[in-house]
Amino acid sequence: MTSQVEIYNLALMNIGLSETVASLEERSKARIICSQFWQITRDAVLAEFNWPFATKFETLALIADETKPWQYTYQYPTDCLKALYLVMDGLLQPDEKMQPEYETAYGDDGRVILTNYPNAVLAYITRVEDTGRFPPLFVIALAWRLASHIAMPMTATQSLVQSCMQQYKITSQEAWAEALNESKFNFNHQSEYVTVRNG
Repeated sequence: MTSQVEIYNLALMNIGLSETVASLEERSKARIICSQFWQITRDAVLAEFNWPFATKFETLALIADETKPWQYTYQYPTDCLKALYLVMDGLLQPDEKMQPEYETAYGDDGRVILTNYPNAVLAYITRVEDTGRFPPLFVIALAWRLASHIAMPMTATQSLVQSCMQQYKITSQEAWAEALNESKFNFNHQSEYVTVRNG
């Protein structure tokens, strides 16, 4: 299990700093800068791939019976970072051609999901705040992504930003491959990195 502080320190080491963060309450420059970028970086890495550990299934709350041209309007889950697909009865993950159509929009109650599918269950990537759930390769990739954001405010070295992003691309591919190997699902991920890698 890796803590948020440990990921901060991995990111600091990735940009060549020996300075470390001891707690999330300290007032050091390193802690403040890491904290400023933490949530948006974590959520971006989570949303970039269909991670099994972050995949959640939830029955959507119906808001309205009809929003033309759609039959049903559902509340978008508050912890959803990326909607994946609507689950069909009897099929945990239907083929892409069989998946019910939907679209996201903004209504009076915030973000919503519009579809013609009744009693909709959404598969989505949820915001995972418990770092203890992060697989080791995900932690490594996240630390490199965080390092790319803190490099400039901590070192004022532009080349470090590019270097950290290159390392993030490499380590994230390794994490994606591991996630795919541990699942029988075909995630249909369309990342440019995977596309380039597969030619």
